[in-house]
Amino acid sequence: MPTINATVYPAEAYVLVQADWSGATYRNTFSVASVSNWPAADTGQLHTVVSGAAGDFTVDGFRGSVTHAAVNTTKLITADVNMLDVRFTGFTYQPNIPAGATMELNYLVRFVDTNNFIDARIFLPAAGSISINIRQRVAGVDTITGFPAVAVATTGVFGWTLEAIGPDVRFRVWDGTLPEPLTWNLTFVTTWLTAGDIGIGSVVPLGVTTPLPIIFSHDNLLAIDPSAVASDCAIVIRTNTVTGETVQLRPYIFFDGDGALMLECGQGLWWDTEPPLNVPLEYCTFACDSFTTVSVNPDFDTSTAGWTANNGATLTQDCTVAKVGTCSGRMTPNGTTFLPNISQSGIVLAAGLPVIASAWAMSPQGWNTVILRLDVTYSDLTTDRFETDSVTLDDNEWRFLSVSFTPSLAVTSATISFMAGNLPPNTTLFNVDDIKVTQATEVTASACETVTVESDSVWLKNPLHPCLDVALGFGGWE
Repeated sequence: MPTINATVYPAEAYVLVQADWSGATYRNTFSVASVSNWPAADTGQLHTVVSGAAGDFTVDGFRGSVTHAAVNTTKLITADVNMLDVRFTGFTYQPNIPAGATMELNYLVRFVDTNNFIDARIFLPAAGSISINIRQRVAGVDTITGFPAVAVATTGVFGWTLEAIGPDVRFRVWDGTLPEPLTWNLTFVTTWLTAGDIGIGSVVPLGVTTPLPIIFSHDNLLAIDPSAVASDCAIVIRTNTVTGETVQLRPYIFFDGDGALMLECGQGLWWDTEPPLNVPLEYCTFACDSFTTVSVNPDFDTSTAGWTANNGATLTQDCTVAKVGTCSGRMTPNGTTFLPNISQSGIVLAAGLPVIASAWAMSPQGWNTVILRLDVTYSDLTTDRFETDSVTLDDNEWRFLSVSFTPSLAVTSATISFMAGNLPPNTTLFNVDDIKVTQATEVTASACETVTVESDSVWLKNPLHPCLDVALGFGGWE
């Protein structure tokens, strides 16, 4: 459900509006002070300490911390979400310099108990970069992926995302001072298909010589259902309840407590720097349209299911190169048929909402042309075709292809096709990834809050940095 919170600063005569359209099942910004045990999340879920004591889990108003006062200790705390498909993401602050033995961070989903769960683990060695793996534990028996090294320092801020959709589990970790990457570090096919909770854990084993206490901190934890329809941005409108005047507010970039420049669409900030004074003002947030993927298997990470090779082409899964995820689709022509292609049919589209067909394409040999095409059949049996211009690929260069339209009638069947131009020889290879059709979904829910700004001050407004507004004082003139 959407939420909105309008905070009035009467002395400065402005309003800070915070709106959340992330579609979050669980969100925790740790903005509530607590001396022990993590309090309820921003979205209301309670936490359960599974391993450790309540006093090991503290909040300082900015981050949730986990303290190891001794070695040979394991800490684990969970939140009641009961989710099967889940994308669990956040940031971990790791200020400790690993020494003596390898420490461990754990991020859990589908947690039922300590014998049944899925987790991703970050290993912090005394020397070198971190390594990671994904683990499935069913009835106390572990199944584990490899331990690849990741080019991220052992000390600093980690960004991480663990995603489980049906049997497919994926994990990535990155330098938290950089944007989240598109690629996944690890993928895993699980047999554990039971809804459960999320959790955060850490292990400090015997042999660690890092000075005690060892403290790991976490922030901006978010769990969403990746299959659910939710808008990822919002529009905020202020209405003067006396005059009826409406104004659309502009979201402003802001700085966090560490001085980092932030702008998050899911939980945006709007500064209303010139609100009318001394009258009730209604602030309402409305969702932007949310684009939902209506085709299937866009990334080929598990198979080529859903796609058909045509005009002499063959299609195979290629896990040696990928633009998104760990694999891509590889199309090979037969060298004797024009316009070899792969396609997916039977896509249904609603009328009146924007549609985007898109894909990433690459050719190892380069200097080959490709086209992305969308053929549609409307409810009145008329047809239409939308396609990109021919795009020439350089050697091993990923290029983004996209075409969009808004159907005037319902589309009973659409076919997306990725094709090579003309008659490429059978030695030519084409890779395609993240090929999909998406359509906007209207999100009609809204949230409103009414506040009154009472102030007698006159302020010189700073349109980019409201905190730098300057009060104008008027003294007595002779």
